Amino acid sequence: MLCCFNIATVGAATQVSQNGITWSFDKDYQTGQFANGDYYVIDSGSGVNVIGITQPHGGSTDGSMINPSSQSNQGYNQIAPAYNAALNVARSVSSSSPLNVRAGSSLVSTIGRTYDSKQTYVGYAAILTVLSTQPPAGSFRPAYFGTDKSIKYNKSDMDLSKLRSLPNISGMPTLSATEDSIARPWIDSLGGWQGRQIHPSNNMPDYGREMADVIGIAGLMLNSNFSNVEKEKLAIYMCQLGIDFNGIAVNGNVGWLADGGHASGRKFPIVVAGSLLNDSRMLNVGSITAFGEDQQTFYVSQKEVDITNSSAWNPDTRGGTPQAYSSSDIGTPEWGIRHAYVPAYDNKAWTAMYRTCCTAVAWGGEVLAIEAMGLRGAWNHDALFDYMERYMNVDGSQWNSWVRSMWVTYHSNMAPQKAAPMPPKLDI
Repeated sequence: MLCCFNIATVGAATQVSQNGITWSFDKDYQTGQFANGDYYVIDSGSGVNVIGITQPHGGSTDGSMINPSSQSNQGYNQIAPAYNAALNVARSVSSSSPLNVRAGSSLVSTIGRTYDSKQTYVGYAAILTVLSTQPPAGSFRPAYFGTDKSIKYNKSDMDLSKLRSLPNISGMPTLSATEDSIARPWIDSLGGWQGRQIHPSNNMPDYGREMADVIGIAGLMLNSNFSNVEKEKLAIYMCQLGIDFNGIAVNGNVGWLADGGHASGRKFPIVVAGSLLNDSRMLNVGSITAFGEDQQTFYVSQKEVDITNSSAWNPDTRGGTPQAYSSSDIGTPEWGIRHAYVPAYDNKAWTAMYRTCCTAVAWGGEVLAIEAMGLRGAWNHDALFDYMERYMNVDGSQWNSWVRSMWVTYHSNMAPQKAAPMPPKLDI
């Protein structure tokens, strides 16, 4: 058991604050904090009356939802896409009109921001979980998505012996900066490209490419040469992120359908959390829902040859002249922007739109960390790993230079035996 990262719990309180958001109550309620620092409040039987939620913009762009459960709409921000006012429970909260929140609820509150190059209308988000009984110290917060608020995991459950201790190399970020990058909740409850516009900018990146990059860096830091005591806080944040993404994955939603760079970075935290917390359902989440990296990577077969040489072929021409596959390409690990559900968009050309700008350029950290932990089999999609090796041989770039250095330094020493010999590279 690890002991050095402790979140202080608090007793009775009339309000709690986090990430710029304050929830005020009508009286004292028993409150405390989960392993990652997020707050809970205890409902003794008649619910918790919330009489105020910080609203610096007067409520016009500051919304709250209870147990979001659909990836098709949101109640956080009326300017952002897919807004449904009925889902915004913060519209008229006051001492004369309290919001009664019952046990078994996650109250997700946000603060809006001005839309700019970050392409999101949300600045901050925080989660208040209402429980019927006080959880054991060190408990992980249940996922904010869906209605299951049972306490399933504790930081004492983490088996950090599953992490590697790769010797540190030049360019490594600091542990504190890496911790900060995933310390606050990543609100990802709106699906597709629209989800980018409700990602809170002070909690998380807005775009999937940067999400995958940040998560990959954190994964490699967990497998670098720090003591388990030093890794504990980062491991807690990673596991909490995995628990949250898993909450979306298991609640009957479509998941993260491949679409440019939008859908990357969600599977890795779930698989790592599954490994560290010894949860087989999380570890095998790839069989439950869709993930961008897996949907975009495949081995060329006769099917792709036939499609790209037929009238059904409809590739994006923004990256230059498309190229069709031939029989000599069969078996090649490849990438397609929406391959799993629109194979007619596949394009052999290395310049195909989104191939090099927004996908594999940010996948190096998570792929390398999965291989370092021996979890390639659990990931259960060899095409991603084989395509990533091919991509690095052909292009070699990564969004973060330290990730590229880690790949160059360590990949050849840890890559497992391939299921089949690597086919020739495609012409570029």
